[in-house]
Amino acid sequence: MTSPTGSAKYESCETSGVQLRLWFFARCFAGLLTPLFLAGCLATPTTRIEAENTGVIQRAVRASFNVNGGGRPAAQPRSGHAVEIGYQGTKVSGNQTLAAGQPPVIHDGTTFSGPDQLRNDFDFVYTDVSWRMREFGASPFGFEFLAGFAQASLGLAVASSAQRATRNFDTVGLQYGLGLMWRTSASSSFQAHGTYFLSTSTGVNEITKYEIYYANAIHKNLSLRVGYADWKVGGTGESGMSDFQMHFAGPAVVLDCNFNLGD
Repeated sequence: MTSPTGSAKYESCETSGVQLRLWFFARCFAGLLTPLFLAGCLATPTTRIEAENTGVIQRAVRASFNVNGGGRPAAQPRSGHAVEIGYQGTKVSGNQTLAAGQPPVIHDGTTFSGPDQLRNDFDFVYTDVSWRMREFGASPFGFEFLAGFAQASLGLAVASSAQRATRNFDTVGLQYGLGLMWRTSASSSFQAHGTYFLSTSTGVNEITKYEIYYANAIHKNLSLRVGYADWKVGGTGESGMSDFQMHFAGPAVVLDCNFNLGD
């Protein structure tokens, strides 16, 4: 028969063993988290690389392949589905001031510290492929929706009076957009579009684009859009590098090449 004293000692030892195991696991868990915590705390804060220009003349080319032509010239806006392919290249430059004591700009392993004056050059190319749906019904007013994939390529150069750093980014992501159209005749219309691009990769990972155009068919397969476009392009650098943001807007000209499939 076990004495009360022996039973108490056994329970005390068992409790101590449980406490020891809990302490051991807690230390191991803390050991795993500490490097992550220190990495976040010790990461050097950086200043975002920025450029803005609201006087950029923009040129783009698009090709549309109408799935159901309906017997009408391909360049005339109509209800239906199409595959769209687009290409636009734009260069934007801007000056950025780094004040004394401000977090540095770090780009491609090069550190730019204040006080300093930087010149940031963005060489931006956007290529997309989307499925587009348009609907007019019996009204001259219509809407469109598009969704697909896009590639955003960016060459970003940062320069001061003493040094220069350049890095290229290529990012693939999803894009979707909405548009409103007012068809003023069989071959002409006013159009407003909003497009959004999203990627989870390092590099360009978020784009918003707003456009307003007057479009006119100049040939059965060609139409010309003239208007205004506003882009905001944002992205993240690699670990320890500065993020970036570019904003540009201005007059825009788009040449549309249109084809009917199945007529």
